[in-house]
Amino acid sequence: MSISKVWLQKQFQSSGIQTESAALKLLAERMQEMPNESEDLLGSLLDDIETQTDDRKLTLSFLKEFLDKSRGTSSGSVELIDAFHIPLVQYDPIRHMFHLNTKGRRIVGDIKNKFQLYEDRFLMIQQRLKRNAMFRPTKWGRLSKQGDVAELTELKSLLGHERERKFVVGFLTKHDEGQYYIEDLSARLPIDLTVCDTADGLFTENCVVVAEGELMPGGDFRAIALGLPPAESREESIEALQGHDLFGATRPGSQEPEKKSEEEDDGDRIVFLSDVHLDDPKVLENLDTIFEGYSLPEATMPTAFVLMGNFQKTNANGPRSTLSKIKDNFTILGRLIAKHPAILSNSDIILVPGPQDIGIGNMLPQRSIPTSVAQGLLQHVPKAKLASNPLRMRYRGSDLIFFRSNLQQLLRGLSILPPPMPSFSEDGEDYMRHAAFFFDQTCSTVIQESHLCPVPLDYQPIIWEWDHSLYIYPNPHGLILADSEPAAECVFDTCHCLNPGPLASGSFGAWNPSEGVMELCHVNEPEEDDEEEDEEVVLEDTIPEAKDTRPVKKHAHIDGYFKAQENSDVNEHVNESQGTPDMEEDFVVREDSHHKDDMMAAKENTASHQTDDNDVDTSQVENDNPILHDMGERPPVKTNEPGVPPDSDGTHQAADDVMDEM
Repeated sequence: MSISKVWLQKQFQSSGIQTESAALKLLAERMQEMPNESEDLLGSLLDDIETQTDDRKLTLSFLKEFLDKSRGTSSGSVELIDAFHIPLVQYDPIRHMFHLNTKGRRIVGDIKNKFQLYEDRFLMIQQRLKRNAMFRPTKWGRLSKQGDVAELTELKSLLGHERERKFVVGFLTKHDEGQYYIEDLSARLPIDLTVCDTADGLFTENCVVVAEGELMPGGDFRAIALGLPPAESREESIEALQGHDLFGATRPGSQEPEKKSEEEDDGDRIVFLSDVHLDDPKVLENLDTIFEGYSLPEATMPTAFVLMGNFQKTNANGPRSTLSKIKDNFTILGRLIAKHPAILSNSDIILVPGPQDIGIGNMLPQRSIPTSVAQGLLQHVPKAKLASNPLRMRYRGSDLIFFRSNLQQLLRGLSILPPPMPSFSEDGEDYMRHAAFFFDQTCSTVIQESHLCPVPLDYQPIIWEWDHSLYIYPNPHGLILADSEPAAECVFDTCHCLNPGPLASGSFGAWNPSEGVMELCHVNEPEEDDEEEDEEVVLEDTIPEAKDTRPVKKHAHIDGYFKAQENSDVNEHVNESQGTPDMEEDFVVREDSHHKDDMMAAKENTASHQTDDNDVDTSQVENDNPILHDMGERPPVKTNEPGVPPDSDGTHQAADDVMDEM
């Protein structure tokens, strides 16, 4: 098909969109360079114009920005993939192969798109399980040499097989109060979970599970064991895709990142930070310390800094936030970065929004922060990148996924069955181990579900036709699940997972491309005088025997600023009076920090806490079992309709101001 300016102009006119002549000329040239992708490119462009512009006009500047995102923003060896430009690759159960769907997509879809969302999720997992040796069917009615084979059975095929041990796979759903069901694409059966054992993971409604049990005479399926679909290796997934790239990058990926030995480590890093509250003086101080440490002459400058939201402590869409205040916060960030010329000239600054940052609704995937809001930052840091949430990055052969969400709270609150938990003390000593345990369970859940947020749409709305942007398939080399919970890390199969934790606590993370591993780092507090240094030495001698004796790895090039940990526990802060983890002060400061409106008030409040540390009442903290607290509350229900703001009572003042400016 010949693509001309006249043909393109007719397409835009039929949609009621005005165009500039220069933009049409550039678009025609680009589409002629990629004829196989021209239809999908035009559909995505029309969607972006309808959702991101008020005057419904295609300008040259808007088109250039769109084309940069569509082919992945490339900077050096870093390629960023926007969530709204990830190709839709679906599995065909008839032909048993993947195919690229080039049909245009809309923000507000039809109800059939919601059904298609769950069907695609199920088929993605089912095709994976059918290749798993554990679930391959027996041949000629005989058992394999390895013993019994857990052959999967469709629910409709259970009819006439009462009280026979079977393995089934399906969604856990709840259509009636107090009654759960298991359903696949063929049928739906009530499921009895009263006597079943569970494997690792957090089981919520609408997640896909593998159940072992038997059909009872009354029609219920009594489960005796419940588990998540076992994941497969990255190599097997890439082979099954037959050349399709679900990651969405233009550069070819690899099964293994470009690793080097420790002697050949060039010191390059991708540094990422979460909860960068720009209205918190402590956060700005830690951020300045990090930039200062990497600006030292002996330090190696990271390729990129990924700053993840939320970018203020209060909800940016709430009544207490104003557009002018949000803009001022980003101006402060720009001035802070401009103080470090080495960072400004050698590293990319990438911003990923959080769930409470400015935007329309609380839907996933989340668009980038509007350019008009971050104008103050862009004036000081012109090459700063405003990215989507989630964000995908391909860097030196490594695939990284960045996702900012309060996912652990969602999964714990919606969990149907508690995971097999080890014993934890109730006095707070094992608080960090408790956080690391639940992070392990969270990573196990999302990787085996092949989805970043496998919770009901009532609690986390998802744009139906962009649900594939949340897929985790094949498994990436690195998965950054940024959360408001304490920092933690784990390795699932070959996927390195890390939660950098809130920056206010001093923790952050880094990806080491030379070794292909995650590094959990911490900002060191500066030592004021020798007397305090001697005091710290005495305290170290009084610390009880450590529970984890694995060595701590330090960055040699920035020693004295950061510590990179190899284990999944964050370094414990020692209370000067008791020699125990200093949790009480953490809880008080974190609780009061939500009531500060500006930086000066926050600074004065922080100072008052530092003088009253010895008067803190710790009885409430000591009597609070973190496990019961985390498992007891369900998150509030959010709207399930995409494109509809969750409130209509005027609580989106800042978001409305943005739309007025756009």
